Amino acid sequence: MISVIRVAILVGFPAFFVSPVDARPLPQDDVFRASFELLLKADAVYDRAIGDKGIRPEEYKAFETLWRAGKEGKDYALKLVRAEAPAARVYGAILLRELAKEAAEQEFPRMEEEITTVWIHFGCERDPATIGDIVRLLKMGGFVIMTPTGKWSSKKIDRTLKEMGVRRKVFNIPLTKRSVKR
Repeated sequence: MISVIRVAILVGFPAFFVSPVDARPLPQDDVFRASFELLLKADAVYDRAIGDKGIRPEEYKAFETLWRAGKEGKDYALKLVRAEAPAARVYGAILLRELAKEAAEQEFPRMEEEITTVWIHFGCERDPATIGDIVRLLKMGGFVIMTPTGKWSSKKIDRTLKEMGVRRKVFNIPLTKRSVKR
C-alpha cells in the first residue's frame, strides 16, 4: 500500500510543475483582444480627441493599442475589415495599411465599392463619409484620423480629394496648408 502511494506521488509530482497555467495567453494578448472587441462594437470613427475638453475616446485608445502592436495586430486588422460594423471596417483599414500593406492591397479594392456611411468624429465636429471614399483616401496615402505617430495628410492628397469632390472637412484635412504634423 505504501509503495502504491509513493508511485502515485512520484507520477503526479511532475504534473504539478507543468500546469495549464502556462498555456494561458500573456497579459499583452488580453489587452490586444480587448481592444479588438471594443473596436468591433464601435458606432463611429473617433479621432485622438473629441468634444470641447478634448477627451480621448476609448475607441481611439483601442485603435492606438492595436496600432502599436505592430505585426501582432495584423490578424486583428484583417478581422476588423471584414466586420459588420462600418466603423470597425474603417479602423481595420487604417490598421491594415500600416501593419500589412500587401494584405491592404488585397482588401482595399473590395472596400472601395462600399457605399455604407460612417460618422467620423474629430474635435467638436462629426461628419459622414462612405467607406469607399475613406479607402480611396487611404490608398492615396492620406489619413482619416490622426494616427498615433502623429501623421496627417499631404498637399497632393488635398488636391486629389478636391478633384474627387470629397468634402475635406470630413477627413479634417486642410486644403491650403502643407502637411500638418502634430
